[in-house]
Amino acid sequence: MLVAFLVPEFVTGRAARQFLRARHLVQKDFIKSEWTLTHGFFAYMGGFVLYVDEPPRRVTLTPEELLQFVRAKSVEKPVITKAEIQDRSKGDLISKCVAILQLVWFVIQFIARYAQNLPVTLLEVDTLGVAALTSISYALWLRKPKDVRCPC
Repeated sequence: MLVAFLVPEFVTGRAARQFLRARHLVQKDFIKSEWTLTHGFFAYMGGFVLYVDEPPRRVTLTPEELLQFVRAKSVEKPVITKAEIQDRSKGDLISKCVAILQLVWFVIQFIARYAQNLPVTLLEVDTLGVAALTSISYALWLRKPKDVRCPC
């Protein structure tokens, strides 16, 4: 959280990297399946685990390991629907839209004050920059499940 406060563009860059990696996984590696961008995010979040019998333990699979096991036919491709992933997610579209609406309301107020030649503080200008970066991050993470606790 401290990084987001001190360097907000880092969070936007991380969101872009996660989005591109999830999209690549779905479009290039699992292209002949029903996987969506949500599945790609879920895989990169550590959503798929492999249960090993001796001794009983579970191992979180990276997307690369999952792909390697599926190609080697060691395991079958996980069958989980987008709805099942979203059901495990703690964030919904309404909460994301409320946050975006708050940002849009701030931007409208900022523009209206500037257009009426009212004073605009440096804090408001800085907040506008952070709001722009936050909007980009929200757009990139729109399909990302939030706070999934139970892996598949």
